[in-house]
Amino acid sequence: MAHRPLTYLCIFNTTAGSFSRWEAQRIKEILNAEPRLLKGEVFATRSQKDLENRLKEYADFHPDILGIGGGDGTASQTLTSVYNLWNYLPEIIAPFSMGTVNQWAAPPDLNDGLVDKAKKIVHWPSTKPIQLAKYLLRCAKKEEQPRTQPLDLLDINGKKGFNTGFGAVPKVLWIYYGKTPEQYHRLEEDLRNSPPQDYSRELNRIWNERTAMDILSDGTGGLLKRSGAVYVFSAVAYSMASLLDPDRREFFQGPFEGEVEMDGKKIESERLVNAVYVSTYPGVNLGIKWVNLLPAPEAGTEPGKMQVVLCTDSLFGVINQLPRLFTGEHLENVYYHSATELKLRSELPLVGHIEADFVVAKEFIIRYDRTLKVVAPFGRKG
Repeated sequence: MAHRPLTYLCIFNTTAGSFSRWEAQRIKEILNAEPRLLKGEVFATRSQKDLENRLKEYADFHPDILGIGGGDGTASQTLTSVYNLWNYLPEIIAPFSMGTVNQWAAPPDLNDGLVDKAKKIVHWPSTKPIQLAKYLLRCAKKEEQPRTQPLDLLDINGKKGFNTGFGAVPKVLWIYYGKTPEQYHRLEEDLRNSPPQDYSRELNRIWNERTAMDILSDGTGGLLKRSGAVYVFSAVAYSMASLLDPDRREFFQGPFEGEVEMDGKKIESERLVNAVYVSTYPGVNLGIKWVNLLPAPEAGTEPGKMQVVLCTDSLFGVINQLPRLFTGEHLENVYYHSATELKLRSELPLVGHIEADFVVAKEFIIRYDRTLKVVAPFGRKG
């Protein structure tokens, strides 16, 4: 009996931070080298609408492997769209690191950070995405299933992802992305005066206002963003400048204005919670391989559970404990829980951050969704 070819569908986001047409073409050539053994399609999309239209074309394909080329936002958008349009997710997921930082590709060691960014710029033929494509071809030739490892997926109000944050978390990331406290305050005020159906419009309107960081990134022809680590440290420097401004410090100190319920039990704390962070993997990469913060050190160690981190310390209190974040030690005035469901409610609109996107709602339900099998040529076997 003839061996059934391994099937794949690879979707690359052309707007991702380090997308390279040269690299995408090389991956396509590799995956198309043995169509009797490895069969599928590689295509690139430029918008959410484009992604949805292409997915509808392949609704009956049912590939063994879904390849996602982009960063964390691309992974979230693609997994959400695939599930909504196909009503299932393929058994195996292959992360092709093409974003600015690529957090979700770090657990299976498919993100080489700044080194990979440099290779893409000079067309060096050994980037992690190209290595991944070659590995899939080798598996097909050997008639073997790809090596995988588990990675838990979250569902956040119907959106798929691997981590999310509220309270001080989106405030810090707002500054990290080059926006200002003044813009955030205006956003909060506008949201209070808007019906829920207008939340996304108000968020996008202020988000699209250009800032100094946008001008700096555009002035480098996109090179700053594609560099990954350089962009990260530039953004961190910009964020620290905001922290040192006495008039802006209070921006990071406000309490989380909402109720917290975990696995059906309301969480009461003697100290006010000012940040909520949920993740299925422990690390946050800073754009250079092996340079990671570990805000959720036990994430991924208990199957079917996510790690919920509740911070009651000030941002400056957390910064004073920064060495512990690099080693994975628990911080003082920070509480760590394993849970399958977290509910956040407020009478006021809550701003949250899911992967690379800001979202707004008065209630968020964050659940463990399922465990994905992620291709891991260099990692542990799942």
